[in-house]
Amino acid sequence: MTNSWDDDDDVPAQPVNWDDDDHGPDQPGHNPIKPSTDLPYTDSTIMPFGKYEGRMLSKVPAYYLIWLFDNGKNLNPKLKAYIKDNLDSLNQEIKTRK
Repeated sequence: MTNSWDDDDDVPAQPVNWDDDDHGPDQPGHNPIKPSTDLPYTDSTIMPFGKYEGRMLSKVPAYYLIWLFDNGKNLNPKLKAYIKDNLDSLNQEIKTRK
């Protein structure tokens, strides 16, 4: 019986191909563990678009997140759930800043 293992190594003959990973195992930035895309958004999730793209959600102004929640017709479901879960805190933040 044959397998995909080299006779000399304990690793597969063909490397794992992550679609979005251009870094080989010996290159800086190589991440052998592909992140899960089914995790919910948290305070440390990076804002994926818009005026505050690239910031952690906890650093995006409350008024902006609430505006997205109220006006975003095609809002990412995970972002919408994050905002909904934090609506009380976001509204409180707006009240204390006035």
